[in-house]
Amino acid sequence: MALHQAIGRTFIFVSTFFCVLAYGDMNDRDLASDFKLELDLFKQGQIVGKLSNSALTEVSGIASSQINENVLWVLNDSGNSAALYAIDQMGRDLGDVHIAGTHNQDWEDLASFTLNNTSYLVVGDIGDNFGVREESILYFIKEPKLVGRRFSDNLMVSLVAKIRFRFEGGATDCLALAVNANDRKIYLIGKSQVPPTVYELPLFLGMTQSTTIYTARKSATLAGLPKSNYKAIIGSFGQSYFDNQPTALDMSENGLAAIVLTKSKLFYYQKQHHQNWSVVFDEQVPIGIPIDNLDDAEAAAFSIDGRSLFVTSEKKSAPLIRIDRIH
Repeated sequence: MALHQAIGRTFIFVSTFFCVLAYGDMNDRDLASDFKLELDLFKQGQIVGKLSNSALTEVSGIASSQINENVLWVLNDSGNSAALYAIDQMGRDLGDVHIAGTHNQDWEDLASFTLNNTSYLVVGDIGDNFGVREESILYFIKEPKLVGRRFSDNLMVSLVAKIRFRFEGGATDCLALAVNANDRKIYLIGKSQVPPTVYELPLFLGMTQSTTIYTARKSATLAGLPKSNYKAIIGSFGQSYFDNQPTALDMSENGLAAIVLTKSKLFYYQKQHHQNWSVVFDEQVPIGIPIDNLDDAEAAAFSIDGRSLFVTSEKKSAPLIRIDRIH
């Protein structure tokens, strides 16, 4: 872990301690039966490969390609190149794509989506360890089409859109981003609040040179995630608290399922067509999916058909884990 991340964790721990104290002793909410999920949905996760590109030392986001079969996109955390890296579903290197006119201040997550028959990738420059950023940025590109076996090294692509925004309530450290093209919304989850807060932005392709700063509005809290306990926090120097912080978010292509990743576990949500995601996040107790053989889990994504989940971490040569649905 980078030094600035360790310092940031200490800062967040101190600043949120009393909030954790209050939340940790709350009684569980009386949850409606409408939000109970079937438990036996997924097989045990399997390591299908390792990230072979030596540049991938701190992966913090992953997304399934919308137009390239069996291709995944990943990105590195802050201080690394402003680039996206293509891998196959076994972690093998397929080349990289650099985004002109961008800077990797603190890239934390990545999402893919299709809008008006065009496939896009969106990068979330949304990390803020010290809670001091005046604005965060979403960068949009048209997804490149793979021709041949791999992308040309150092391929340069142009921005097609950019959204500058602030979080309602003030600066927020955020590692989790998803796009739901079905309801035309962008979802983000704050890392350090207790319980974690879900924010929304409308999905649109903002002009790359726009000076407008939008506001990501609070829409829900992830009340169903495991609660941090202040005794456990003190006893483990904060590790149990950090293990429950969201590090990634993704939504299925049909918009009816979502996954929230923490350092130690993956949580699966699902909804019906008539339900609103803000209500589901508020009320549902998600399925907890164990992640074995993976430290510092930072990136998670659905396959395009929604029948598999991919998870990896910020370690060099990190394993790529695939979790398949049972039915």
